[in-house]
Amino acid sequence: MKLAIDRRMIIPKVFYLFFYGSMAALSPFLTLHYQDVGLSGSQIGILIGLVPLVRLLGGPLWSAVADVTQRHKLMLLTTMALTMTTVYGISQATTFGGLMAASVAMAFSVAPIDALVDSAVLDMLGSRREAYGQQRLWGALGWGLAAPVVGQMAEMYSPAWHFYGLYLLMAISMPLAWRLEMAPMAKRVSFWRGLGGMVRTRWWALFLITVFIASVGRSASFGFMNLHLDNLGASRLLIGMAVTVAGFSEIPTFFYSGMLLRRWGARMLVLLALGTSLIMLLGFGWVTTPEVLVLLQLFHGPAFAAIYVAGVYYAGLAAPPGLEATTRAMYGAVGALAMTIGGFVGGYLYDTVGALVLFRLAALLVAAAMVFYLATHRPNMEGDPS
Repeated sequence: MKLAIDRRMIIPKVFYLFFYGSMAALSPFLTLHYQDVGLSGSQIGILIGLVPLVRLLGGPLWSAVADVTQRHKLMLLTTMALTMTTVYGISQATTFGGLMAASVAMAFSVAPIDALVDSAVLDMLGSRREAYGQQRLWGALGWGLAAPVVGQMAEMYSPAWHFYGLYLLMAISMPLAWRLEMAPMAKRVSFWRGLGGMVRTRWWALFLITVFIASVGRSASFGFMNLHLDNLGASRLLIGMAVTVAGFSEIPTFFYSGMLLRRWGARMLVLLALGTSLIMLLGFGWVTTPEVLVLLQLFHGPAFAAIYVAGVYYAGLAAPPGLEATTRAMYGAVGALAMTIGGFVGGYLYDTVGALVLFRLAALLVAAAMVFYLATHRPNMEGDPS
């Protein structure tokens, strides 16, 4: 049996590999960098919260401009270049004020990249949108491969290797971004009319509320997991391995996401994500052995990938013609707002009651999100596309 390869989709796969590899080189270790500079848990929480708040504003803004001007590729390359510049600012900042300014600038720069690339990939797939997960899984692979390698380099030589890793992998991904197919939309609605109709779509609004509640809990814990591992005595290599386990665990869900969507529907994918998030957070709240915490990252895969795929699917249904990137960015913005609140609250709780209580409270929020979703997205409910 000959395996058919769609050559058009090779570039998106390789882009995802290197771009998310560049993010994994630095993002999971930023809290450790902040700690090394001398910030407290509360100050780190402020930075964790500010970054998604800026992404909340920047993602839809950049994406809306790209949709209106039809200059998606220019926006993508510009924001990638700005991301590298602002990350350099983070590496050079030594004060809380300097780190805050550089982190805010980085968050604004990186905000629309996911939405712009996902929209391009979905457009390239055309009627085969259920195959999106098989493209996006390469991002999980890049994330999982880069983190331990860069973590080991930082352990052996200098923490600056986290920044070097991002520069190198981002530089490789930029020419790949140039080769992504981003065809202008032939048919589009008025921006403001389409945006208003999308906001008033009931099932879409209820889904975003579910994402918001769950994401507050997840961000309050995940933002501080690596600090927790560090305080338990884990090496940077082991912390990198935790990122690898989490990244690789996404691959099966992404790979089979098309089949799962056809057989289960988006509703069951969301419930899968919330259920595995709950199990993982409960484990985080009671386990204190670093190696076991690393194994618990296996639950991250379905927890993240299932709701990511469901969100992209829902966003595609909710998007008016010509506003795909804007709708995708709105989905990301809700998660960003939740991360802002989770970061602020999580930093305070981390300092006052400790990581274990923080994780247990996060689990309660995810459980609340599951109850809300079950109540508002029943099968065959009017207007619910699941």
